[in-house]
Amino acid sequence: MKEENIIDLQIKGYTILKGWVNKKRINSINNKLPKLFNEHKKIREANNNGIVSEGVAMNVLASDDIFIDFIQEMIDRGLIDSIEKNYFKDTCILNSLTALSNIKTESNLFYKKVHRDIRGYSGNIPILLNLLVMLDDFTIENGGTLLLPYSHLKKEEPNKKFWEENYKQMVGKAGDIIIWNSNIFHASGINKT
Repeated sequence: MKEENIIDLQIKGYTILKGWVNKKRINSINNKLPKLFNEHKKIREANNNGIVSEGVAMNVLASDDIFIDFIQEMIDRGLIDSIEKNYFKDTCILNSLTALSNIKTESNLFYKKVHRDIRGYSGNIPILLNLLVMLDDFTIENGGTLLLPYSHLKKEEPNKKFWEENYKQMVGKAGDIIIWNSNIFHASGINKT
């Protein structure tokens, strides 16, 4: 990460790495996802899991080597090292690797609601960090992720009015990566396309 990314992550609670993932890798991942979404849906159904989405594949790392290759690229290019040095100040553990598709008809799923990806507020203790790889262009129309800047600095959940007046919609190109402090309140935008 560049110095400006490190500062943004500390102050605003998020940063964007433009054009980090190349088109070849994006296309390879996108070609694998329909099969993975289908396989993971069947697993959830067999286990009576409440997540009914057509567009969720949890813990895909074990599903295809392409994800292991991507983690290796993040290591080789120094991204993991930078995160460990500048965010965790120590080594870190990959907790999960999930694929999500922002399906237009699925507007009431867990990732559409304003939430944190950490059960309790950890304050300035760096417990968890989110990395989102844009596999398609993120636009206002297709529901680019919504983040509430600076919300990693407060324990309290924002009220609806404050959220609606202050969230930032993440827009960008396929291959961009959004990194955010897991104390940041966020949600998936609504896909209108």
